[in-house]
Amino acid sequence: MHHKFLFSLLTLAILSYFSSLTASPRMIFHALLPEAVAQQSIGNQTTTVKTNNNSDIKFATFQSAIYGIKMFYPLNWEKEENVGSSGSGANKLIDIVRFSPPFEYSNSDKSAENLDVKVDDISDIKPISVIKYANDTIEDLKKDFKILSEDRNATVGNNNPAYKVEYTGTEQDVNLTAMIIFTIKDDNAYIISYMAEPSRYSSDLPVVQKMIDSIEIVK
Repeated sequence: MHHKFLFSLLTLAILSYFSSLTASPRMIFHALLPEAVAQQSIGNQTTTVKTNNNSDIKFATFQSAIYGIKMFYPLNWEKEENVGSSGSGANKLIDIVRFSPPFEYSNSDKSAENLDVKVDDISDIKPISVIKYANDTIEDLKKDFKILSEDRNATVGNNNPAYKVEYTGTEQDVNLTAMIIFTIKDDNAYIISYMAEPSRYSSDLPVVQKMIDSIEIVK
């Protein structure tokens, strides 16, 4: 069974959510930022995309040459690269990028909504299917949260097979709705997670879905 990312994926995602309720978004995980690395993102390429609710949104392009992923994100969303990592060696789960929407009124109004993209080097456990890779996390989610939907036949990133699960529940007296998508390409597993309070989850889902649909795994 595959356990190496389970604790960090669930626990750190929830802890970061609640930490951001009281901290400035630019301070979240600041202490975890690695030493300077070569610029990865392309922020000067923009395109206007019609979302599923017929809104025209201007998107920029994020691309990580190091981790082989490319995607759109709304120009008015905050982008934080290299926000942290957990584990070490073969058990290291790396946070590639986090996207957060603008706050409606002020920093005191922040909902801590975010979309995270992580990568896991799985060269030590290959071959493994995406369903088997995700199984331990899904089973753990079912113990504490209500599963809203599961799609074992999802695709992402150039039609790579993916496993998608949406769930909801209460953590520290706050209602949450979330989505996790797992996909595998070569030696890497990519984990895309979106978490928000239910009302924000629903209202921003068309934009988030466009971000997910735009993902290309180019490595």
